[in-house]
Amino acid sequence: LPTFTQLAGAKLPEGKLDGHNIWPIISGESDAAHPGDFIEQTIGGQFQGIITVDGKWKLHVPHGYRTMEGGVAGTDGKPGKYQQKQIGYALFDMVKDPKESTNVIKDHPEVAAKLVEKAEQHRKKWFPKQKAFVLD
Repeated sequence: LPTFTQLAGAKLPEGKLDGHNIWPIISGESDAAHPGDFIEQTIGGQFQGIITVDGKWKLHVPHGYRTMEGGVAGTDGKPGKYQQKQIGYALFDMVKDPKESTNVIKDHPEVAAKLVEKAEQHRKKWFPKQKAFVLD
């Protein structure tokens, strides 16, 4: 939000924000590192995971999501069929697997534990009503 607000020439809303203005980094004006520890993924008010700022790791925390049933998209202006699914803790190597096809959480338990801890800290601050994250 802070990046888009700055680009639009608007004022930031009152209250706490968890975002950063990263336009100087995106535009090449600055070679500074991203100011956050991670990039959060939130959809529809639901905190769903985090991505390391280097783009290497993506951690999904347990959440529901909508997907195409049977992988069949709609045709001729008619929507495809969708279904609700659940994902548990999942870790993806976004460099080797940008399509998130192979969960490598068992291969990298130390990375997963560190990211779950970061996700839990973020959840406590911004999503206190959402269930706590504890890696089994």
